[in-house]
Amino acid sequence: MCGIINHLNFKIVMEKGIFTKEQEKKLASLLDELIKLKGLFEMVDGLVFTAIISMVDDNLINKLPDNIKLKLSEIAEAALAEDVETAEIKATELLNELLDVPLLDEETEGLLIGAFVRLIVSSVLAWIERKKETPVQLFLARSHMKMRYANYR
Repeated sequence: MCGIINHLNFKIVMEKGIFTKEQEKKLASLLDELIKLKGLFEMVDGLVFTAIISMVDDNLINKLPDNIKLKLSEIAEAALAEDVETAEIKATELLNELLDVPLLDEETEGLLIGAFVRLIVSSVLAWIERKKETPVQLFLARSHMKMRYANYR
């Protein structure tokens, strides 16, 4: 088991992987609402989603280095709280830390990776809207936009 410190650095949560059991259940519930299967499969898909999420989290993600698991945990926490902007920023920071694009300075690299992350997030949100047939409500704090790429300089 590893200790993951939450983003406020106030408590240590002992869990395998990056998700707490509550987060695993919430993610499985969201997937269950979003993905509608037919017949008997619809009755058991929530349990299957929970088992798959737990298995991947505990057996694959848990093998990542602790610093990456901490950052992934922060991204997951923001995404599950529907704080898309924070999740985008943290995902961009993590990817920029892990990737090196040849011939680009860090600032340009951060902007390129950030654009790619926003493209993926926008595509996922559009897909969710089509599946749910209702607009996705987001919490956006655009006052943070100026600081979005401050770490890349």
